Amino acid sequence: MLFDLFRSKKKALSPKHQVPGPVRVGVTRIDLLYPEPPGFDVGAFSKRLGEIMEKSRIADGQEGGALRIEHTDLPLQYEDRTGPAMTAVAQGPVTDLKPINVAFANSPKWEGAEQVRTAAHAISVMELMTATLHPGNRLMTLSAVAATLCSVHRPLAVHWVNSERLVDPDLFVEVVSDGDIEEVIKTGAIHCRFHRKQEPWVMDTLGLDALGLNDIQCRFKDVDPARVAEVLGLFASAQIVTGGDAREYEKKARKLGVSLDPVPSQFGPQRNVFELNIAG
Repeated sequence: MLFDLFRSKKKALSPKHQVPGPVRVGVTRIDLLYPEPPGFDVGAFSKRLGEIMEKSRIADGQEGGALRIEHTDLPLQYEDRTGPAMTAVAQGPVTDLKPINVAFANSPKWEGAEQVRTAAHAISVMELMTATLHPGNRLMTLSAVAATLCSVHRPLAVHWVNSERLVDPDLFVEVVSDGDIEEVIKTGAIHCRFHRKQEPWVMDTLGLDALGLNDIQCRFKDVDPARVAEVLGLFASAQIVTGGDAREYEKKARKLGVSLDPVPSQFGPQRNVFELNIAG
């Protein structure tokens, strides 16, 4: 079947290496949503961080503002030095509920999900100077920091800002703890949107562009949208796991009819996408 082309034969693991190549700047962000400021306990977070991510720590010499988390197992090479990849953690009031409402409409519901409409405060977890890292490492590191924070201060919901998805915080922690990158992708990191007001229908992904990869856009008719979503999800996983190295999946992509020559997206945000055409 057509969606078997990208199906993994075994559980995908986060890559351990960096992949050279052109760098497109993007920042992936996860917001943890709360009804009020949670009284952020830096000491408890630091202790939990050391238990879960042994090679990560809060950087020294910080007074107020955003926290910088250093990941010593992910070194970055600068012109004159080598330094660790970092994640930034900041908090503040929710000033615009529209992105949260959009994500709520896009996301599976869970018991208590409606409470996200009361969100008034957010702890934001953002990448910092990670553009040259393998996208799989970027995604799993950011998720691990956010999951650690969830275990210290449980939020109403986890908001994948770039992909416009909300996730049950308990499910998020469980999936990240299992360490399966494909499950992290499926449960929120990447989102397939269905645009049905025109013919042919269009489905596209959100979330890959922030990782320096190409989102995928598909025009189709007379095909079950659920099957198309699975194809796009599997292709998205293939890009992340291989670090965007087209040599790893080009043959399968060509067989499926994916153009690996990026074109402008039909729907915003404006970005370049790979295009797939499926006829029924």
